[in-house]
Amino acid sequence: MIREEFNRLISYALSFKDKSDPKSKENLKRLQAVVIKNGNPTYAREYAVKICGKNVKELEQVVLDSKDPIEAYYYAYEVRGADIKALEQVIIDAKKPTTAFAFAKNIEGADIKALEQVVIDAKSTLNANNRMYEDQLDDKARSAYDFANDIKGTDVATMQQIVAESYDAGTAFYFAKDIKNADIKALEQVVIRAKNPKYAYNFAREIEGADVIALEEVVVKAKDPKLAYEFARNVKGADVKMPQQVVIKSKDPRLAYEFAKNVEGADIEALEQVVIKSKNLELAYKFATNIKGADVLALQKVVMASKSAYYCDLFSTIKGVDMEELNKVWKEIDKPKKDEFEEFMSGLEK
Repeated sequence: MIREEFNRLISYALSFKDKSDPKSKENLKRLQAVVIKNGNPTYAREYAVKICGKNVKELEQVVLDSKDPIEAYYYAYEVRGADIKALEQVIIDAKKPTTAFAFAKNIEGADIKALEQVVIDAKSTLNANNRMYEDQLDDKARSAYDFANDIKGTDVATMQQIVAESYDAGTAFYFAKDIKNADIKALEQVVIRAKNPKYAYNFAREIEGADVIALEEVVVKAKDPKLAYEFARNVKGADVKMPQQVVIKSKDPRLAYEFAKNVEGADIEALEQVVIKSKNLELAYKFATNIKGADVLALQKVVMASKSAYYCDLFSTIKGVDMEELNKVWKEIDKPKKDEFEEFMSGLEK
């Protein structure tokens, strides 16, 4: 039976549902029998919810026979009077930790210890060869965190051990952040072992007692200049020299400027060279204006070489500028060729 046919079946059933005449009741039985015979657990569940309003053993049996843990969970969640123990066994047999957690959290009467054991016995989905730098989760580790965080009566120490043995840096970070009395050092090692720069930064920034230098090495080795800048700027106790080198080697003038502006202990001269070599007029002006210790004359040369009237005018207001040299450039700027001027004006006057 395809979905379109089932939807039509439901529409017929709804038309008979509230009628008390024998013919309507007979038609409902016929429709239900078709659903049962079809053997689709989704259709069986939806028929039970929309038409029956309570558990029907034959419909539930379709779900049980399918051994589909998702359908078993939703049947237990949605159908009044469902056999929780029988449906729970489908979840346990399927050995899916994420579904086991959902059942434990949302189904009244669930056997927490039996569902917790599903997580304990599950295999990890991340390892040394497929670890990810960003947000890929290990189903086993994430479910262990979810149990520890949300399910009363969980063996938190066992769940923590699962996370500590994983390569799931994100889950290790959140376990350390959210779970009372978490073992910070053991969870920190997950982040370092997984070589995950994003969560190395988050761990160093937010978890009290973190080994900042060890986590900083993870970030530096990733060679992500933006993350290196954020680490130097926001993590107390960071060694700014290491992330600064990442920014300098990236040759990103905007990050170099931001680093010089916002990071205490920054090497102004080295960062300034990135801006100078980029020939970025906006950043040359900002560097000269906002950075204490900037080499105004060196930055002025960048602007003069561009012969930009706009930036030469801006530079003329900066303390320490060489106005004599700047005026030489102005003389050239103030003498546009007649043909160029007329061409420019003709475009505006059309």
